[in-house]
Amino acid sequence: MKIVFTLTQIILSGLLLSVSAQQTGSWPKAATATDGSIIKMYEWQTESFSGNTLQARAAISVIEAGKSDPTFGVAWLSATLESTNQGKVVRSVQIKSIKLPGESLQEKTSTIQVALEKEIPFWNVQFTNEQLNSSLKLNEQQNNLSRTLDNTPPEIIYSRQPAILVSIDGKPTLQQSTEWGVETVINSPFTIIKNRDGNFYLYGGKHWYKAPSAMGPYNYSEQVPQNLTAIESAINESYKKNNT
Repeated sequence: MKIVFTLTQIILSGLLLSVSAQQTGSWPKAATATDGSIIKMYEWQTESFSGNTLQARAAISVIEAGKSDPTFGVAWLSATLESTNQGKVVRSVQIKSIKLPGESLQEKTSTIQVALEKEIPFWNVQFTNEQLNSSLKLNEQQNNLSRTLDNTPPEIIYSRQPAILVSIDGKPTLQQSTEWGVETVINSPFTIIKNRDGNFYLYGGKHWYKAPSAMGPYNYSEQVPQNLTAIESAINESYKKNNT
């Protein structure tokens, strides 16, 4: 079964559901850009930590001036941390990249970047060593999992004329039909028959198509063996019973 999400949904859910470092205060936190846009930043997800530099990403939402619906995106950032008795606190931030859908918002990324870099140091974002280690470990697990995903694009089939997409689950498997007296391909939802003359016949759209093998290529067959006519009648009769 396929489950499809938009890119924004995948990124946002991944950021919000991950057990990232728990920063001080409630999230999201807000900043106002010079053009009046309201920017909200959600909890950071740590990507790496070296020395006193933290690399992270965070979901953001932007409500443009005069509008009410937010647009969601992602910001990647580099933060300088300072050690304290309670842990580590963010002292400065550089927004490295912002991704937002739509051309109008893409043109405003520099304005959004400036607003976030100005406001984040006042948010008092803090981490404990335990929280940082936990977040880094989670990020490593997510990266290892992503490497196992198969992103190979599916084969694209294009036809310039009306066609039927026939699916077979793996290599065609033949089994003798006691009712019809011929072999049929049993791992396909379509009626594919290996007839006594050695050819394969596909029934679809009230027509028969002929091929030298179960995998085709199939061509329309105006005349078919007599036994297929009887099979066609049995198929149509069964269809009528199941749909009345």
